[in-house]
Amino acid sequence: MKKKLSIVAIIVLLISGISYANVLKIGEVIGEILHTDIVTYLNGNQVESFNINGSTAIYVKSLNELGLDVSYDNDTRSVTVENLNCTKNISDKSIDLETIDYYYGKIPKEKISSLPSEIEVIMLTSMGENLITNYQEINGDIYLETFIEPSTKEITIKTKEDGFYTVNIGKVTEPDLKTVNKVFEKWEKKYVIIPPMPDKGFYWPIRLNIPTLFDSNNEKFVFLNGPNGFTLENKSDYVQQIIKNSEYNFNTGWDAYELDMPAMSILIDRTGIDYNYKYNGKYEYASVYEHGLDRDTALFKELINGELYEGHSYDANEIKNSYIENGWELERFIDYDDQIINAINYVQSLLRKNGLQVNEKIMANGFSADGSFVERFATLHPEKVKAYFAGASGDDFVLPISTLRGVELIYPLGVADNKRITGKDFEMAKYNQVARIIHNGELDDNNVFLFNDCYNEIERDIAYKLWPKEGNLRSKALYEEFSRSGAHGLLITDLNMKHSSSENMRDYIHEFFKANLTSDGPVYPNLEGYNNLDYILINK
Repeated sequence: MKKKLSIVAIIVLLISGISYANVLKIGEVIGEILHTDIVTYLNGNQVESFNINGSTAIYVKSLNELGLDVSYDNDTRSVTVENLNCTKNISDKSIDLETIDYYYGKIPKEKISSLPSEIEVIMLTSMGENLITNYQEINGDIYLETFIEPSTKEITIKTKEDGFYTVNIGKVTEPDLKTVNKVFEKWEKKYVIIPPMPDKGFYWPIRLNIPTLFDSNNEKFVFLNGPNGFTLENKSDYVQQIIKNSEYNFNTGWDAYELDMPAMSILIDRTGIDYNYKYNGKYEYASVYEHGLDRDTALFKELINGELYEGHSYDANEIKNSYIENGWELERFIDYDDQIINAINYVQSLLRKNGLQVNEKIMANGFSADGSFVERFATLHPEKVKAYFAGASGDDFVLPISTLRGVELIYPLGVADNKRITGKDFEMAKYNQVARIIHNGELDDNNVFLFNDCYNEIERDIAYKLWPKEGNLRSKALYEEFSRSGAHGLLITDLNMKHSSSENMRDYIHEFFKANLTSDGPVYPNLEGYNNLDYILINK
């Protein structure tokens, strides 16, 4: 992975004749100039960099090109750089805005028209970084393509001929979704990114695709999609990556689009933090997998406090330090399932404020790790879910029982840890109020139990005592156990398919969600005519 450095206010310049004047002669070789894979950013802009004796160096001209004051005095052979922090205290020229939306924030044309020259860049501070943001000009108004944190007080505009202007912000407000809908004609632009709101109980941004029709008489369900595939390459341009890559998360969002329903995804990072633990006398390693809502993620507070695996020692401080060293705040990962609920509640409230009638429950759609994500969330919190599809999850879904043949089924194998995670006992009656499809390809060879980010050796040993090691055989065994558990649901084997779904399956998913929009309880449309779908249906 390439390292990236975000240089905001302090820059070390390596200039021959300054640091070494007392010990070296002018022109004397002081080291090798090497190409580096370190990508250097100055106030959000990538600048050319290289390596000298292990230090990263940039050209002084890079500072000048970014609007900083750079001067050279030949008599004293000195370089002077001023206004290094170019987003603060750089101009007494200002524009006042009473309010601005936290996404697609608009700077009205009447404010822009007072500027004497064309805008060159717009800069702001977000998620702790100074960045230059993209923007669109529509009918003379400027729309910022970034999210603005509620605490933001100013934005900086640099014009081509007249320098910098400070835009003073009175209050950051929620966006008018109807306006976003009208301004941006294409569906892929009809979304907002909601900034993290710790005061509302969630620490990660949310991408919210908004419906086309704002019909208050037509009840909407929010569709929840998993975050699988959203991985930050680095922390230095976090906000820009969120905006650029969040579209990837909606590969299962087309049912929401076709049904004209809002769809959301919580953009939690996939950290890939590894740690060692002692099991059966030897050290094994595991990896945290936030996108699969794995055991480490669901019980993160216990993990970092050294309380997760009783009798199996591991260094909790090593785990905490790994997060801190990689720039992650531990608080952002605690009680993630509660954060999901808080984010859902906020999105539903925002949609209602914009005139929509929104059901208290959600629908959820996911495939592969996203399938595990939505299935596990729905099992932990069935009171919040009306219906879901969990694709490619038939070989590792959560069995709705606590023990099997005398073996405790810890999460995510079963529901023995439900109270430990949620504070509530598992209730089969609530579980059976959710319409569910659990799906697996007949030829799927993506055996998740082989991957240390999906399962650790403790979980594997429990599973292998009870079920086959081969994924497709384990899927059949889990379907049989589910059928005997008293649980309701539709279990599908997609014939002749590997780690994917057939066209017939996708058509049925659409009908499944459509049927459950207006039903009082779980509905499973007739499967007649959907060829190559082998299924078990238990609904009574």
